[in-house]
Amino acid sequence: MDSVNPIPFASIIIPVYNDNISLEICLNALAKQTYSKENYEIIVIDNNSQENVSNVTNKFAQVTLANESQPGSYIARNKGLSLAKGSIIAFTDADCIPTSTWLENGISHISLPHPPRPTLCPLPHPPRPHPPRPASFQSWL
Repeated sequence: MDSVNPIPFASIIIPVYNDNISLEICLNALAKQTYSKENYEIIVIDNNSQENVSNVTNKFAQVTLANESQPGSYIARNKGLSLAKGSIIAFTDADCIPTSTWLENGISHISLPHPPRPTLCPLPHPPRPHPPRPASFQSWL
């Protein structure tokens, strides 16, 4: 990206429940991303695991660990969203192994200019602007 479009900061949110082995594999893969480490954070949300998730997350300086006692990955993801600092939000699960270019490719795709949508009929009033919201990889799946 150029100086007009600075490199966006991204937040990667990972909910986890009793899956330390997979989480460590996932975090190792995220530590090898081609996207600059200064431009993303990793937020792991422990969804009330019986395992000590901090035993894994403490091995990774880039990881922030938070807890969510209410069951449900969607609740854990929402907790991660409340902590996220990024203008781009990426979600993955503890049992996923992102490729080394996963984040860079996703952000590149989101950052591409999109052509305006055609209007089929004139609008009586100009559309109201939507409040800014973080881009999400899930919108492109």
